[in-house]
Amino acid sequence: MPLLYANLVGSELNIVFQGGTQAIGPRGENLGRAEDFVESTITADVDLRDVQTARTFRPTLRDTRKEFWEPVAPTIPVRRA
Repeated sequence: MPLLYANLVGSELNIVFQGGTQAIGPRGENLGRAEDFVESTITADVDLRDVQTARTFRPTLRDTRKEFWEPVAPTIPVRRA
């Protein structure tokens, strides 16, 4: 599954935020990262076919107990050893 997160940059109430918004692809690849301490925007393309492949081979999803993930993602394939 791709991971996209946005971080604040600048300061607020004497707390400094570094920024560094980042997009990580479903296989763990870096799809883009914003510079630290600079306001910026990033864009990333995600091939949804890679999501299905990553779900099949990612042990954290493959080995998770079905009753935990089935209510939110019922179509994840499960491989049994």
